[in-house]
Amino acid sequence: MPQCPANTTKWPIGALVIHDADAKAPHMLMRVTGYTPKGLCQTRYAFNHHKWPKFKQKTWTNDIAYLHDPARFNIEIPSAK
Repeated sequence: MPQCPANTTKWPIGALVIHDADAKAPHMLMRVTGYTPKGLCQTRYAFNHHKWPKFKQKTWTNDIAYLHDPARFNIEIPSAK
């Protein structure tokens, strides 16, 4: 069950989202990469993690209920470098 009210937005591919259980910080943003045939959202962490470099390559699959708009938590999107 989500910690926050469940999300209902089906995010477009490329959107940045924050997982319900992750720290609400810019380095925890995930990018939507696709959807499974069952409708689950596929994401990858959008930015390099110095502590967990393999997290950037791993694909995570979640129900959209757990993937929120970063603006909801006042998370600023880091500029691309």
